[in-house]
Amino acid sequence: MEMPVTQNPFQIFDGCCAKVGLLGDAVGPVVEAYGPAKSIEADLRFLPDRHRRQALSREQLLSVHQNIKTKSAAMVAAGELAMTRLRQQENRQFWLWQRKKTAS
Repeated sequence: MEMPVTQNPFQIFDGCCAKVGLLGDAVGPVVEAYGPAKSIEADLRFLPDRHRRQALSREQLLSVHQNIKTKSAAMVAAGELAMTRLRQQENRQFWLWQRKKTAS
């Protein structure tokens, strides 16, 4: 079974990398969520070609599956932490903006 993968499913992240520092405390978890995601994408992109060149054994396929499962769990955990931190950052920015607005 092949799963089509777009040329770069991370165009927005890649395009905004230069500004990632603006995310405050969320930087680490955001980057930690994208790392496994990019690794999973690479695995899924190259696995069919690798399998066509030299068929993978059952054990190898199970290992790839387990590896993707582990990376997925890490990505989800980091993503949840990233969302929490992004919401906290958003709340801090809102209150700073609100104070500036009322001070004017």
